[in-house]
Amino acid sequence: MSTTQRSTRAKVPKSYAESDGDQDQESDYAGTATESEGDVSAMTASPKKRKRAGGKPTSKRRRTQLQGRLEDFKKLPVELKLCIFEMLHPKTLILMSRTNQEYRNFLLSADSVWKQSRLRLGMPDLLAKDITERQYILLMFDKTCHGRDCYQLHVQDMDWVSCARLCASCRRWTKMTRGKLRRYIATLHPRAQACAKETGEGGIPRGIVRMSERLWRMTAQETTDFVQERQALKACIVKDAKNIRDWICEESAAQYGSDNENRQAREGQIKERLLALGWTEDSLSMTSWRRNPRVTQPRRLTEAIWRRIEDPLLQDMYPGLINVRNHHRRNALRPKYQELLESHPAPDVFPSHRIFLEFPSVKGVWEETTNPLPDSIDVADFVLYDDAKWVAALPAIQADVLRYQDEMEALAIARLTAAYVAQSLSVPSPAEILDDPRSLFCYVSGDRSWSLVKDDDIIMPFPAIHREIRDKYKQVDYGRFHRVDEFETLEEPSVLGRWGLHVQLKL
Repeated sequence: MSTTQRSTRAKVPKSYAESDGDQDQESDYAGTATESEGDVSAMTASPKKRKRAGGKPTSKRRRTQLQGRLEDFKKLPVELKLCIFEMLHPKTLILMSRTNQEYRNFLLSADSVWKQSRLRLGMPDLLAKDITERQYILLMFDKTCHGRDCYQLHVQDMDWVSCARLCASCRRWTKMTRGKLRRYIATLHPRAQACAKETGEGGIPRGIVRMSERLWRMTAQETTDFVQERQALKACIVKDAKNIRDWICEESAAQYGSDNENRQAREGQIKERLLALGWTEDSLSMTSWRRNPRVTQPRRLTEAIWRRIEDPLLQDMYPGLINVRNHHRRNALRPKYQELLESHPAPDVFPSHRIFLEFPSVKGVWEETTNPLPDSIDVADFVLYDDAKWVAALPAIQADVLRYQDEMEALAIARLTAAYVAQSLSVPSPAEILDDPRSLFCYVSGDRSWSLVKDDDIIMPFPAIHREIRDKYKQVDYGRFHRVDEFETLEEPSVLGRWGLHVQLKL
């Protein structure tokens, strides 16, 4: 081999390009005795034994007890063992083959067991006979990366044409630019690419190095026959890949339909149990219990499962029930708010409905707290609000309204004073500043500069500007507040124009 060829091959993953599937009897993909190109085995080494993830090590006595449980099964006749293994799911067969050396050797030599387990699932037969039944099942259900010394688990992407399951990192190692790939293939046998398995765009053909070395040892006639054989095999592999993908899609659709039916059945059973606990249709409609993860699982509901999820499910439902009840109580207090607004002597500075509901005196009428969450709630006992409680809280509510009006007047005076000082004007006294004809507030809708006053802007003195903004942007209580009137927000009085409210002095 030339120096150029060596430097080029050094950049190619050896486990992918040079190995085309020689069967390693110690590998999880071993088992073929015919074709030496299984295309699966050589990409992975034997899995290393992993250390215990945590917890105390198993005692010697416990290990002895666990080992003894399989002694009776080992004594069964071989024919009976075959029948039992054929009834297992392919995933269970994979785990059994990794239990101990005895089961591993037994299942490696029993290819019919893997075939019967596959047929029970309805998996399609392979037209290409380059891999065994066990390798077929491992390709389908074993999610370990096939890259050498990788061992990454839960790899979902599978290339059925190249018969390789690679993680994102290993897949990057099999890619190269078109120019590099063309120069690399030029160092191999001219017919090597036609014999190697196809890969994605920019991917190194699987097993191309071994194909090249094999073709160099053949005569002209043997090369022609071998290339034709490989072309026929590759055509069968492409058909097999399509059949497998179609089967996976059908199984996924069937599994989705089955899971949906199981979820609906589980939801109905849980609803019956909730109604038996005293919940009503109205109270259930106030919660999002149907979207709870304990309800949406496709697993069948049993008594043991219900005992385990009952208390956590109720604890998840109580806050939603309380919040919806509070929402109904807030809306029920709107007539009371309107009555106070119409009868108040200074309605221009009366707070908006949202601000009114946040008064501590009003909050005590409608709010049912969720902190701390009660252990149980009488779901059938729900009253919008107590009239006697409202009457008792009315003096405190009126006092909160008066305090709010005083704060709004002080805030307006402070903003006007700051505007006079900024323009080097003499500041009127606090008793006269609100009545001064120059003291105007301008409300600008939109994000444009407040100095560009237009016809549709609101320019009014205080307190008329307060009434106009309050009535123009009435808050409907849906549990969310999409707009905050900066004029009514006392926490940030220095933020003058956050929502377009500015002082406009008429000079």
